[in-house]
Amino acid sequence: MDRLTVQETRFFRDPDAFRLVSDYVLTRPRETLKRRPLEAWSVGCSTGEEPYTLAMLLNESMEGLSLQPLFGVTGSDISKPAIDKAQSGLFSARKLMGMDDAMKARYFRPAERNNVEIIESIRERVCFTRLNVLDLKHAPMHGMNIIFCQNLLIYFRRWRRREIVKRLAERLAPGGLLVLGQGELTDWQPPGLQRVPSEHVLAWIKRQTDEE
Repeated sequence: MDRLTVQETRFFRDPDAFRLVSDYVLTRPRETLKRRPLEAWSVGCSTGEEPYTLAMLLNESMEGLSLQPLFGVTGSDISKPAIDKAQSGLFSARKLMGMDDAMKARYFRPAERNNVEIIESIRERVCFTRLNVLDLKHAPMHGMNIIFCQNLLIYFRRWRRREIVKRLAERLAPGGLLVLGQGELTDWQPPGLQRVPSEHVLAWIKRQTDEE
């Protein structure tokens, strides 16, 4: 599996998608954000850039709302070597290409061998687990506010993609946000989800009540 999949990624790889996540958080009811921690899940997280990006983004959003940073991020992947690397929190400087300088200075520290390291306050907000996306029915994640699944469905046939998305939707909290990669799912409306109007991001919101 490690030989078949492309694990090249970087922080803030899809700016439009992450901007959508930020807007989603900033428009949540303040009382809801005060009462219940935000839970985000990066599916097919590879070596960790995506879940750490989500953690930085959620931290920035909560601070922008002058709220306590009540959130957690889970990263899952089938590859144990990828998960082990993600847990280390160490990355080459080129993984930060395109990032805002202020964000780099705030969330990373120099490390040995020309690497950089995620600061501890962000690392402690992120946990990693090994998970096969074909076994989602056994996944312990439930009631997630944000599920981010990009550049993973391309490895599956159309019918399997639909099955995976259905399983992910089941694990969203009402009003939760599901973000996929552009073009990964076409000509199909996942049950119980409402498409987010966007030209650049493929995303849905889970309806507050079941209308099926």
